Amino acid sequence: MVRVLTNEDIGAVLDYPHAIDALYEGLRAFAAGEAARRPRVDVLAPAGTPGSYARFTTADGVVRGGYYALRLKPEVIGWPEVDGVRRLSAHNAAPGHYGGFVLLCRTDNAQLVAIIQDRHLQYLRTAALAGLGARYLARPESATLGMLGAGGYARSYARALATVLPLRWIRVWCPTPEHVETYCAELRADGLPAEPAAGPDEALDGADVVSTCTNSLSPVLFARHLRPGTFVCNVSNRELDASAREAITTVGHLAEQPRPLDLGGYQDGNFAIHLNTMCYVAGTKDERAALPTGSGAGAAFPGKQVSCVDWTTGAARGRTDDAEITFLGDLAGGGAQGLSSGGLQGVELAGLAGRAYELASAAGLGTQLPDELFLQKD
Repeated sequence: MVRVLTNEDIGAVLDYPHAIDALYEGLRAFAAGEAARRPRVDVLAPAGTPGSYARFTTADGVVRGGYYALRLKPEVIGWPEVDGVRRLSAHNAAPGHYGGFVLLCRTDNAQLVAIIQDRHLQYLRTAALAGLGARYLARPESATLGMLGAGGYARSYARALATVLPLRWIRVWCPTPEHVETYCAELRADGLPAEPAAGPDEALDGADVVSTCTNSLSPVLFARHLRPGTFVCNVSNRELDASAREAITTVGHLAEQPRPLDLGGYQDGNFAIHLNTMCYVAGTKDERAALPTGSGAGAAFPGKQVSCVDWTTGAARGRTDDAEITFLGDLAGGGAQGLSSGGLQGVELAGLAGRAYELASAAGLGTQLPDELFLQKD
């Protein structure tokens, strides 16, 4: 039977400790050569509304002896200006709706076992990655979190960071006061001491951990927000100004950096980098040119690059000095994409979706569909 799992099913069984542990196991398999992934790729075409695009995002990965996961996120995107700042908006079918899902297959026989709504999985995945980064790169006594953004990522990041750090207060700001009020109320209900800030500088002032979880296409984090000992985690590197990138002294990685690959002369002139992602785009020359590249594309982090963990022993080796300003990178050149679309997304999803499927199956959750709908005879 193929189990169809909703966001509510995932939320009922997969908590932040489980998510962080599942991500750790998947990344450990990758470090040992027992997992593989294909990076995120976007395919786009102009949508029905002028200036908007239908975007189809895919990323996949496999963990040997476990699961293969393929994520498909279909949506319509645009870039409205809010308070003078261009922001990314996205929906599926109609505003307020989201359409992403994950196909999960076993690796022992390649059979499809689950179709999973991915909104909650995506929040858990990126937040668990931030949590792992904090485990190895934040000072263990870090007790204060400054948050820019009050949406789903901002909620999940705060909860994951609170799982690994002794947070005493969380100060948050976003341009919409109602969102901040809701954010603080929800976190307080979880026992997390969240409070609103009057502006971004107040939210980040003196924070041990600084997190940016926004949809801004322009930088929101600057060097003035960082002090010695800070740990930084983000959603997208578009959020980081060049001064912030230069202020970061240590970029930690959870996997070895890739070496340049000689493709033997293979070329593909059809793709371009937009919004820091490899994209294939249909449309006229002007329609293709209208897609933002993203200010964080190819972002340089001049600080030293280190491995966060010894995967043989599990020992941390990221932060070595309390004065370091640290940042969690990914496989894309020291964090050139940001945690939401990090270079290991496929492996992370395979580990996380596999754990969620097993927990949901044990709890009897989801809707089961007969295998005959998905298996065909030769």
